[in-house]
Amino acid sequence: MPSEKSNADKAKEGNTSFFNIAAALRRAKEKGQKNSKYTMNQYYGVMAAFCATMAGAGIYTFLNPATSFATMPIIDDNNILVHNG
Repeated sequence: MPSEKSNADKAKEGNTSFFNIAAALRRAKEKGQKNSKYTMNQYYGVMAAFCATMAGAGIYTFLNPATSFATMPIIDDNNILVHNG
């Protein structure tokens, strides 16, 4: 006849299995880190190149401004119709 376990015994088993899973995950993570040939350096390189490109574009935009909208001539409807043919 099987013996019934108390709730306390079931709770202990639940905690034990959780800790076993946590320990197994920790071991798998450590094992993966030891054998991993990839590092975050590739990602840092891509992010650095992106940031440098954006900084260069911003500096170029501020140092070489285009024609100001305030000084541009106003194009009315007649000029647009003449341009479009």
